[in-house]
Amino acid sequence: MRTPTGLGSTGAPGHRRDAGAPARPAGAPATRAGLAAVTGLAAAACLSTPDPAASDAPAPDARIDGLAPCVGGFAGGTHVGTELHGTGRVALSGGAAQGTFTSPVFAAAEPRAWRTLRWQPLRPSLKALPDAMASEAGYAAGNADLAGNRLLLHLDDTPAYDDASGAGHGATCDPGPPDRCPSPVPGLFRRALDLDVDAEAGTLDNDRLRIAATAALAPAQVTVEAWVRPSRLPDGGARMMILTKGWADPVAPPFASYSIEYNPNGTFRCYAAASAAGEELLDGTIPVAPGGWHHVACTYDGQALRLYVDGVADGDLPAAGTLQYGMTGSDDVLIGAWNDAQFFDGAIDEVAIHDRALPASELLERARRGLLRLTWQVRVCDDAACDGDDGAWRGPDGTAATFYSEACASGAGPPALAVNDLDCDGDGVADDGPGLAVPPARFVQLRAAFDSHRPGDSPELVSYELCDD
Repeated sequence: MRTPTGLGSTGAPGHRRDAGAPARPAGAPATRAGLAAVTGLAAAACLSTPDPAASDAPAPDARIDGLAPCVGGFAGGTHVGTELHGTGRVALSGGAAQGTFTSPVFAAAEPRAWRTLRWQPLRPSLKALPDAMASEAGYAAGNADLAGNRLLLHLDDTPAYDDASGAGHGATCDPGPPDRCPSPVPGLFRRALDLDVDAEAGTLDNDRLRIAATAALAPAQVTVEAWVRPSRLPDGGARMMILTKGWADPVAPPFASYSIEYNPNGTFRCYAAASAAGEELLDGTIPVAPGGWHHVACTYDGQALRLYVDGVADGDLPAAGTLQYGMTGSDDVLIGAWNDAQFFDGAIDEVAIHDRALPASELLERARRGLLRLTWQVRVCDDAACDGDDGAWRGPDGTAATFYSEACASGAGPPALAVNDLDCDGDGVADDGPGLAVPPARFVQLRAAFDSHRPGDSPELVSYELCDD
């Protein structure tokens, strides 16, 4: 498994495969070997306990004696750049952009096979949008509502490029020769696509994806959103196209029905062909340097064109009218190009088109999914100090190079991940190969990494547990 580019020290695997833990066999005993924190605290109550705050208090002796299937809780842990806030949640402290929470070392009476890591974040983190126009539930904030979703490309399933909305608007590319298909690369949410632009004049192998024109992709109101990581600024005054709906041939305004573009100065542009005013252009003022992941969205509601960058409103333009469709050249949707020009050079992930103008509050939460990053590692030890070679931090592949995150999860609610035999990179093979990422052990410890790419904001952790079921 690969650590996604651009995530820094708290990179997360990019995967949405359903990774639920195996169910306990029928008739299995309910009691287990005793558990206690080395610090003297007892094993935490499970997340199903009605009061999550109870996980910070010592458990009754009966739980230590054999009724605790899980360990967890914030008491006795170590904070670096984080703190337990008055809300009862762990988050970054002060103006910190990164930090960790490390649990106490938990001890079992005998070596135990740890199977499932569950945690309750305040809002989704590094989690792809839900498929099939579904709505999320189970988070206190940030639940996504995909009602009205017309296109959702996770771009994980190359070369299929399936439409996860369920509407059947899958993308295609031309493998050539020349080869115009983007390459899969690690992304924020699992995989992304890297669209290369050939610098040699006259070549035709610049990458792009095409989605055939349908009435569903020509709504009266529209939101276009994507995560992008530009490799460079556009050259020569031209803009790079992230997504465009249709194009004119011969070239004349309106050039497209709607588009979202990257400007030479690092800002973004929204474009819409509204019949009352012809074409409308909205250039933002927030510059985005190449090399990092950013969320960008354009909305049109029949009255105004609006641009959002990383969840922040970056301009609005009054533009009463009706979107025009049926461009003279084509009405197809292109990702990474306008016809055979203005190619995007960089990576693109999580492309979506909706038949409504999403409000600012929803687009802020979309951005927070990728900008507020919460990831995990586990270590198992043969001694209470957990300071020997056996106590190395490990992720899904059993090394310190990978992390457990919601990128590995699916479903409408908070994550529950199998710590072993997890296929986070989606290649069909368990990331830990023939071994186990987290082998059985008496002593176990967990570490959560908090990474904010939104100043003044933080991922927030409500509770967590590591279980043997």
